[in-house]
Amino acid sequence: MSRAQKVHTFTTDLQNSQEDVMRVGFMMVLSPREPILRFPDIAVHAEKAGFDMAWLGESQMISKDAYTALTLAAVNTERILLGPGVANPVTRHPTVLANTMAALNELSDGRAVLGI
Repeated sequence: MSRAQKVHTFTTDLQNSQEDVMRVGFMMVLSPREPILRFPDIAVHAEKAGFDMAWLGESQMISKDAYTALTLAAVNTERILLGPGVANPVTRHPTVLANTMAALNELSDGRAVLGI
């Protein structure tokens, strides 16, 4: 199934759903002392446990690069939505952020989400 078909199917399923849907996710910050592979490992376990979203804090001052960890999580998961929570438009130029999120969305087959 192509990426476009997956996105269309996902969108159609949401639109056709007669039930209220509650999504459950988690958010964490990856401290400079933690290995960058910690977030992808946690995202894999969260996906297996049924979580719908995984958010990673984004700060150049207090954490490792969120987008590298999100990319690693994207290639190691299949269903869970992934995104920075929240992106800072003051410290990351909007065009750089858009380009980064487009790449993450491509690598994750349309599962990238953005918190601003």
